[in-house]
Amino acid sequence: CDTKGLAAKWADEGPKKLWTRELGDGYATIIADGGILYTMYRTGDDEFTVALDEKTGKTEWEHKNPSPFTKLMAEFGAGPHTTPLLVGDRLYTIGTNAVMHCYDKKTGKVLWMHDLPKEFNGDIPGRGYGSSPIAYKNTVIVAVDRKREDEGGGDKAEENKEAKPVEGQSLMAFDLATGNLAWKAHDYPMSYASPILIRFEGEEQLVLLMEKEIIGVNPDNGALLWHHAMKPEGANLATPVWIGPDMLFCSSAYDSGSRVLKLAKKEGKTVPEELWYSRKMR
Repeated sequence: CDTKGLAAKWADEGPKKLWTRELGDGYATIIADGGILYTMYRTGDDEFTVALDEKTGKTEWEHKNPSPFTKLMAEFGAGPHTTPLLVGDRLYTIGTNAVMHCYDKKTGKVLWMHDLPKEFNGDIPGRGYGSSPIAYKNTVIVAVDRKREDEGGGDKAEENKEAKPVEGQSLMAFDLATGNLAWKAHDYPMSYASPILIRFEGEEQLVLLMEKEIIGVNPDNGALLWHHAMKPEGANLATPVWIGPDMLFCSSAYDSGSRVLKLAKKEGKTVPEELWYSRKMR
């Protein structure tokens, strides 16, 4: 539609600019706490986690982590793509190459870290890791998955499956304080979307859009509560939206489009029903 009268800049009596400063590339959201701003950015092959004074923009502390990117990552933007997580005095981040850090939020000291691909054979999606961490009770829950290049297809895939049983780790929970593994579960290929916590019929559930389905799990132990196939398939990038008391909205790229799921309780179990699907918004 035609639009007229939009201002190109603030009027003279509008908000006063307090400060401005350069950072770098990336898509991480800025979070604020106690007069400090926390975010992530990239310069070349290095990623930075930074704490800024909210009044001046000056760096309080900064941590550099090597994070080279591929041609595919560069095509879609090399990240970082995730939002830092703040819990108490600790800050948690995950970079483009799925390296996870826990910092002292005041000093920037690394309290613990996990290189998810190296330690757990975790997956780095082609466009770069994009799922933000989420806190639940005394744990931080993250999507990890596993590398799948060696599986092949057809009979070969079945042989590999029989020869090497897979212990699921689509989701992994780490102790907030120590980084020790609390639980891991499932073997669904991961996507780029971030998990959310919902409360349905008095029960807390962790909901996450995976590569081919949306799942709901018990955040205490990862036990599967329900799942729903996303057909047709697309690129699942966006975080689902909880429309209480019983509906979830999901929007994905390409043919996967948008849909709303309605949750119901049947015989004590959560059952999802797809109310509608549309390719018009995707």
